[in-house]
Amino acid sequence: MKFLNALRDLSIRRKQMLVIMLTSTVALLLACGAFTTFEVLKFRRSLVERVGSLAVVLGNNCTAAIEFGDVVEATATLAGVQAESGIVAACVYDGNGQVFATYQRAGLPRPFVPPRMQAAGARFEGGLLHLFRAVEQRGQPVGTIYIASDLQELPRRLLAYLGVCALVFLGALAAAFGLSSQLQRLVSDPIRQLASVARKVAKDKDYGVRAVKQGRDELGLLVDSFNEMLAEIQQRDAALQTAREELERRVEERTAELARSLSLLNATLESTADGILVVDQHGQVTSYNTKFAEMWGLPREVLESKDDDRLLSLVLAQLKDGPAFLAKVRELYAHPEAESFDTLDFLDGRRFERYSQPQRLSDKCVGRVWCFRDVSERKRAEEALLESQALYHSLVEHLPAGIFRKDLSGRYVFVNSWFCRLKGLNAEELLGKTPHELAAHEVARRGLEPSTEPQETRFAAQDANHHELILRTGHEIELEEEHPGAEGRKTHLRVVKSPVFGSDGRILGSQGLLFDITAIKEAESRLAEAHRELVSASRRAGMAEIATNVLHNVGNVLNSVNTSAGLIAESVRSSTVSGVTRLANLLAGHAYDLTGYLSQPGRADQVIRYLQSLGSQLAAERTTIEAETQDLQRNVEHIKEIVAMQQSYARTLGVVEFQAVAELVEDALRMQAATLAKQGVKVVRQYEDLPPVALDRHKVLQILINLIRNAQQALLDATVAEPALTLQIRRVGEDRLKVVVTDTGVGIEPGNLTRIFSHGFTTRAGGHGYGLHSGWLAAREMNGSLSVQSEGLGRGATFTLELPLVTRPAVT
Repeated sequence: MKFLNALRDLSIRRKQMLVIMLTSTVALLLACGAFTTFEVLKFRRSLVERVGSLAVVLGNNCTAAIEFGDVVEATATLAGVQAESGIVAACVYDGNGQVFATYQRAGLPRPFVPPRMQAAGARFEGGLLHLFRAVEQRGQPVGTIYIASDLQELPRRLLAYLGVCALVFLGALAAAFGLSSQLQRLVSDPIRQLASVARKVAKDKDYGVRAVKQGRDELGLLVDSFNEMLAEIQQRDAALQTAREELERRVEERTAELARSLSLLNATLESTADGILVVDQHGQVTSYNTKFAEMWGLPREVLESKDDDRLLSLVLAQLKDGPAFLAKVRELYAHPEAESFDTLDFLDGRRFERYSQPQRLSDKCVGRVWCFRDVSERKRAEEALLESQALYHSLVEHLPAGIFRKDLSGRYVFVNSWFCRLKGLNAEELLGKTPHELAAHEVARRGLEPSTEPQETRFAAQDANHHELILRTGHEIELEEEHPGAEGRKTHLRVVKSPVFGSDGRILGSQGLLFDITAIKEAESRLAEAHRELVSASRRAGMAEIATNVLHNVGNVLNSVNTSAGLIAESVRSSTVSGVTRLANLLAGHAYDLTGYLSQPGRADQVIRYLQSLGSQLAAERTTIEAETQDLQRNVEHIKEIVAMQQSYARTLGVVEFQAVAELVEDALRMQAATLAKQGVKVVRQYEDLPPVALDRHKVLQILINLIRNAQQALLDATVAEPALTLQIRRVGEDRLKVVVTDTGVGIEPGNLTRIFSHGFTTRAGGHGYGLHSGWLAAREMNGSLSVQSEGLGRGATFTLELPLVTRPAVT
């Protein structure tokens, strides 16, 4: 853990260097280990072949000695292996398995003891290679030869090989270090430069500096985004300073205006129909109007005396609940910033509304204003309506939607709490105002210039247009809107606006319902993003499918290569050319009287027939080897064509060009040609003559290769007697074409037809469900379609790829 923490604290340049060097080291070690293992196996196989060849030569040379029981000749023949430094011992057994002659290398620590005769073969045991090989004469075994060889050459070869690997390892690491130390700057330099700019901004608060973009990669995008962020911060900082200065100026103007209008306050107080009482922060009466004194029946001398106890005693004597009134007064005096509204019930049946709010001067609380309104008649009428409206308001306030209603002039006459939360205002601030008035108030509050047409102004203009349209036509309007929310999060709304009709059928105003569809929009956005990611994943899966198919085809061809190579090796091992050597040895044994030997009755004819038979066999072996060599060459050429074709496909990825559809189908078919031929599948081609069409070559090949491969698998699973695959190309109308792939394979269950193109769905064991889905998506990306038809299990299947038919314009 400490090591990992230390790595995290390294600079990004050192991290990159460490990752590159560790990766290079592991890769080189693995490669050296693999090559060393291969060298050991190759040496052992080569040793077996060399000693085996030596055993064949010794056996042929000892044939005559074994037949004539000449131990001295056999021992002399075995002694010829002393030229081979690795041969430790050798032994010849006669036809009865008894030791006939032996040889051991000089300087052995102990005498050589021949092992018991064993069947022909080779094995490594005790640091030696033990090889037994039968000795034959005229096709009949006459004895067995045994050779033991040490492995001293292997350590020398391994030491030299390891030295070469060490030099390559060190050279590769040095090259990797040199390249990585230079190339890592492409990543680390922009990041370090960006970090330096960020430190300067954080330290000096200088938002005018900018990072230098060094490329168009992700780091370039990061630098652009960082510079845009600095520009926006700089702009907002300047705007904030301007707004602060404008606010200070307006406060000064408002203060002066308040001072000028103070003289009008008393006249205003006297002209209002409400009773108004103003007290200071200690509860002493500072001002009141005549209406207040009349409503409470208070003598002027009591009010002017400012005797709180006497004034309260006169007030409390008129109320039904005097203690509650007094408690409310004391509560508000204890909380100078609080506002209050309640009703007062009098002993004589009257009812007053009492409003109370703090009195402020230059944002400082200097007292409290009490406002009293006689609502006795209105309250009696309202009480009659409250009961009928209680259920309505309860329903409206608990609806998960916003509700508003406007009069003919466009002023809000009703809003529910959901709508208030959306606007960020309470009902009192909304009711009685038009959207234009609310927007103007918001613009003034935020210090914005009306000429810039803020968002609030645009919404207000749109709302007014809708209101006028509803009043004019009497029809409802349904639309979707976006409203800014907290932390930059937008609220998506579905709004339904409709007219409000009176009992006589006249339009009295408009109303609206607002539903929050933000979650739906976000879900749609996530779904679209998931779809894009799925398209990308499916495209990658399709590319992997093509690569897998290429490897599969190469593997099929390699099977044929291995078969041809095995047949050639077997022909060489079983070649009758050794008969020539045996005949030569036989004649050499009678060289002193060759004429007399051949003149024996039937001897010359026997030799001639043997040579004729031997020549025929050698000619047949040559023909077989030549045929297998030609097959081997053709298969290697086929592998080269498959690899070249795949490289060509990789180069044309995502390129739309004019292609001959038949050539694309043949290219896709060629990728499966070896497998189809091996299964004995009959391929039927029904191509309509079409001009070159504008297509994305890679996507079309991806789909066709997948369809042909699925058809080949369906034919293999069905094990039909005469498997067949039909490929059709035909025009559909003037602007479409179809490529149809039909097989006589296992077919598809009806219940799976609707799911066959779904992501991850597959009916094949070991399948991943990407191929058909990626093909379906690729067809849609090309404004085409991919469909399937099947009459059920065992009835085959038909896949149809339909694409736009876009040809080159005719030359006039």
